[in-house]
Amino acid sequence: APMYAAAWHRDLHDSGLPGYLQTAERPGWALIACRIAPEYRVDDCAGLGEYSDGSHIQRSVRAAALQFRLRLPRVGGESKHEGLGRIRSDQGIRNK
Repeated sequence: APMYAAAWHRDLHDSGLPGYLQTAERPGWALIACRIAPEYRVDDCAGLGEYSDGSHIQRSVRAAALQFRLRLPRVGGESKHEGLGRIRSDQGIRNK
């Protein structure tokens, strides 16, 4: 199934994610994929990647994911009934 970039119904940080990230051990990023279901819910999340190794950001984002609210993907102006959403979370990374 195609995977779509997350389109937030409710912002990532409004979901309580900062509280979950307290277990992250250092700055980095995590990438996860979740099935987007009706009523903006997500489930069946799986980790796709994490940097830096051992930062545990991916684990934190997956734990918080049940609170995420994503819009269903739109293709050709029509909402799909469900889909896969790709979510990236950057934590404590400073761009120079």
